[in-house]
Amino acid sequence: MPVAVAMFSGKWKYGSGDNHEAFMSAIGVPKELHQFASETVFYIECREEGGVITWATTPEYLGAKHGTVTNVFRIGEEIEEDTGDGKKKKCVYTWDGDKLVSTYPDWDGKGLKVTMSRALEGDSTSTVMSAGDVTCTVVYLRC
Repeated sequence: MPVAVAMFSGKWKYGSGDNHEAFMSAIGVPKELHQFASETVFYIECREEGGVITWATTPEYLGAKHGTVTNVFRIGEEIEEDTGDGKKKKCVYTWDGDKLVSTYPDWDGKGLKVTMSRALEGDSTSTVMSAGDVTCTVVYLRC
């Protein structure tokens, strides 16, 4: 049975992660942006009202916050999600047991499937991101 979206509600801060370089390469992030991305702390705020979920991501680089990217969705409905780099990707959020999963069936226009599976673990979330055969795990801590 799915965890209530309300359990994900609140503010979260990047805690740790692994295999970022390989994942960024797999999804086509230009090499010159890898260092910037690895030095950026991401804050996420999630809220739900009437079945509508708002997911806002704010990057902080060298102590300065940069533009917040906000996406609004309903479980099971396809959206055009802003990926934060000015691009839009078709995406569907679903439940896989107690994990909130976003699936991008054609990330690169060539059929690359990307998934992000979020699981609650106390006051942290573990997000497993997969692009083809490359996997990256990121942990966010509740603020």
